[in-house]
Amino acid sequence: MISNINIFLKQREREILSSDNLQKAVFMYLYKKIFNLDIEEFIDSSFQEEEKIACWGYVGLPDEKILEAKHLLQIVLGKKPIKFGVHYSKKPLLLTGIFLLAERIEDLETIKKLRIEASIKIKDFNYFDQFLLSKCMNINPPKVKKVDIIKKDTSCLLALYILTTFFPEIFEQIDELKRTIIERLGHFIATGDFSFREVFSLEFFLHNELINRFKYREYDAESIVKVILKNFQDSVVKITGQRRKKHEAFKINDEYDVQDLLYVMLKSIFPSIETEDYTPKYGGPAKIIDLVLPSEDIVIEVKMIRNNNKEKKFIEELNTDISSYHKHPNTKLLLGFVYDPFHKVTNHNWFYELNGERSHKGVSYKVEIIVNP
Repeated sequence: MISNINIFLKQREREILSSDNLQKAVFMYLYKKIFNLDIEEFIDSSFQEEEKIACWGYVGLPDEKILEAKHLLQIVLGKKPIKFGVHYSKKPLLLTGIFLLAERIEDLETIKKLRIEASIKIKDFNYFDQFLLSKCMNINPPKVKKVDIIKKDTSCLLALYILTTFFPEIFEQIDELKRTIIERLGHFIATGDFSFREVFSLEFFLHNELINRFKYREYDAESIVKVILKNFQDSVVKITGQRRKKHEAFKINDEYDVQDLLYVMLKSIFPSIETEDYTPKYGGPAKIIDLVLPSEDIVIEVKMIRNNNKEKKFIEELNTDISSYHKHPNTKLLLGFVYDPFHKVTNHNWFYELNGERSHKGVSYKVEIIVNP
């Protein structure tokens, strides 16, 4: 049954991606399928102002469009909400995309304004849109009553994911929800009425509810570290967004903040973890390795990107560091963690090209780069 559903999902994905619109942009952002996209061709003159800047937020903003984006952003933000018609504050897909654009151009005032707007309105949106807002804008999803999850929005399969992940105290209702979802699946598959929201939500259901039940059984150290790195952004949402009782949010200003957070995450699992260890000096200056797990022969190099103009420079620096880490006795696996909170990376593949086996002066080690989010 799962394989049949997956075939159906892939077919719907192809149909969704065949049209150039805002939903496609959201879908590509969520699935990180933005590589090799011709943004100029995708976002043409047929897009309204709100849709245009939102799409730039989701799929990327070319350098030559930065001034135009800033101009359009001010126009859109200056529009007053109207009873009938499109306004970004009433449309969560627009609201989220415009927020992502503000992050790309580092407009801190707009970021703050939109985050406040989203915090107020999030309770009125459906569960998929609540998930999108909370994930992208670092705000807490509203508290949900058991009866609301079952009755209000059963057509959105993400309700089950949110239920089991964020509200474990009502896990006893899972069987009832599963029956409801199976009924809805029958309707969706029979009629083909399956929006991009349902496609994304169902894949989350399959991945988290079915596959992840077996995820941590007999996990090795390498797999655990990778999971932590790949979920870093989701893990820090609670402390970098709205905290309880008006406590000040934790600010991640540079890669040293990222290193400290990763150290805390890994320390409870790997007590021997070390920070800023030096490679031996053999005919050259010593290199500082950000994090070392000596008992597991794993080293971690941390980078944080804030300016897209430095992307290639970052890659060159990372490659230089990687080439020197053979000197460290614990380098069997080198994980390069690239934290990209402002979505400045234009092509993840440029980083992934550094992956693979390396050998230097008789020392062999494996390299893997992880870009998050």
